[in-house]
Amino acid sequence: MGTTDKYSEYIALLEANKNLILTGAPGTGKTYLSREIATAMGAEWEFVQFHPSYDYTDFVEGLRPTPPDSRGNIGFERKNGVFKEFCKRAIEENINGSTDIDSNEELPVMPSEQIILKKHGKSFDEVYDILVNDIKKDQAVLYSDFRHNRTKLNVKIRPGERIQGKEVIEFWKTNDYQKAQIDYIKRIYDFYISKGQFDIRNERFNDFTNIIGNTLDYSYYRGIVQGLLDRTRQVKNDNYIDTLKTEHFNHPDVLPLTQTVQPQPIASSQPTNDTKEASKPFVFIIDEINRGEISKIFGELFFSIDPGYRGKSGRVKTQYQNMITDEHDPFYEGFYVPENVYIIGTMNDIDRSVESMDFAMRRRFAWKEIKANENTGMLDFGGLKNEIISKMNRLNNAIWNEETNEGIEGLSAAYHIGGAYFKKLELYDYENNLPEAYRQLWENHLRGVLFEYLRGSFNAADNLKKLEEVYYSKGIYK
Repeated sequence: MGTTDKYSEYIALLEANKNLILTGAPGTGKTYLSREIATAMGAEWEFVQFHPSYDYTDFVEGLRPTPPDSRGNIGFERKNGVFKEFCKRAIEENINGSTDIDSNEELPVMPSEQIILKKHGKSFDEVYDILVNDIKKDQAVLYSDFRHNRTKLNVKIRPGERIQGKEVIEFWKTNDYQKAQIDYIKRIYDFYISKGQFDIRNERFNDFTNIIGNTLDYSYYRGIVQGLLDRTRQVKNDNYIDTLKTEHFNHPDVLPLTQTVQPQPIASSQPTNDTKEASKPFVFIIDEINRGEISKIFGELFFSIDPGYRGKSGRVKTQYQNMITDEHDPFYEGFYVPENVYIIGTMNDIDRSVESMDFAMRRRFAWKEIKANENTGMLDFGGLKNEIISKMNRLNNAIWNEETNEGIEGLSAAYHIGGAYFKKLELYDYENNLPEAYRQLWENHLRGVLFEYLRGSFNAADNLKKLEEVYYSKGIYK
C-alpha cells in the first residue's frame, strides 16, 4: 500500500480488526494520526466529529425536508446519513465498477438555438450561460444519479451573487442548497471537452478526484457538467458552420431536432461481471467518538460494524428500510458494512462522557493508546525541539511518572499534556523571545487545563504550584 514503517503498526492493527480507537491524553495528536494512517493506507477517507446533538439521522438515515414546490409546500424524503452514504460509495467504487446505466439510452438533444458550435472546446462561458438561463426558466433537467431509478438534481440560481462575472448555480444536498464552485465546473467541463467525451454518466468518484480533488459532491458536479455537455456539440472544423445552415446534417455530433444522439462507447477499464471485489480501502474517521450517545447514533449498526458480521451476510434492516424502493440500491435488502470499510475513532480517556460507550461497543474495536512522549512529530521547532520535548516530559512526569508509579494523587498518565499544547508556542513569537512564549503558553493554555485536572482534589492549589515550578525549571529529561 505504499505505507511507511512509521504507521505500519497502526495499519496492521486496523486491517486485522476493521475498527480501531486511538485513545490517550488530550493533545497527543490522535486526530492528526488517524488521517495520516488513512493516507498511508492509500485509502479514501471521510471525517466526522461526534457531539451530544449528533444522532441516527445524521449518521445512518432519516427524513429530510425537500425543496418547496411551485406552491411553496415542503415535503420529506428519506436521506442517507454520512456513514451509510460512505459505505454506499465504497460498494459502488469497489464492486465490479458497475453503474447500471443503459449504454443504449439516448442522450437528450438541445433545441437548435442552444447548440454551441465549438472549435477545440473553447465555449464554456457560452454554454454555462445557456444552462443558467434554462435553470431560471425551469427547463433544465439534471440528475445526480443516472441509474435506472434516476435521482433528480434540484438546482437553482443563487440570487444576487456573481463570481467571475457569472451567476452561481446551487444544488440541493441533504437539507439545504449548496453553492457549486464555478472553478470546479469549468475544470471538469474542459477536461472532458479536451477528450471529446460528451457522456460522463459512467464516470465515478476517482475520475473526478483526479480533476478537482477529494469531494463527496462529485455526483452533483457530474450532473451539472452533464447538463453542460448535453448543450454542447463539437465542430471539428469551421467549415461545418456553413454545412449546418443547409438542410443536410451529416456531422455525427450535430443533428436536427427530430434525431437523437446515440452515445459512443467510452473507453474504460471497468472490470467485467466476474471481477472480484477490489481491495481499495475506505476509512471512516470519527473524532471524539465518546462525546456522542453511541447507542442512539449507531442504532442497529451496532451489529453491522462487528468485524465478524461484515459484508452481505451481516445485513440488517434499518429504521426506514421500507422507504427504500429502488431495487438497484445496494441496501435495498438491508444495510451492511462492506469488507473494505474501516473505522477509526479517537477519544480522550478522561472525557467525562466516556461512560456512554458500553462494553459491548468497546469490544468491537481494537484500542491503541497514544502517549505524549511517543507522538512528538508535530513539534517542528528546529534546534529548540529537544528543549521543548524535555520541558513537556518533565511536566508529565510530575503529573504521573509511569516508571516509578509516582505523581499527583488522583491523576495518571491519562492526564499528561500532549504535544499539541506545546505546538501553541508558534503563536507567541518563540524565536525572538522564548521565555515570554513559555509564559504565555502556561498562562493561556496549560494552567487552565491543569486547574481542571486538580479541581476538588486534596491540596489542589499546592499541586498546581508544584506543576508550575516544574514547568519553569530547567534541565533535561529524556
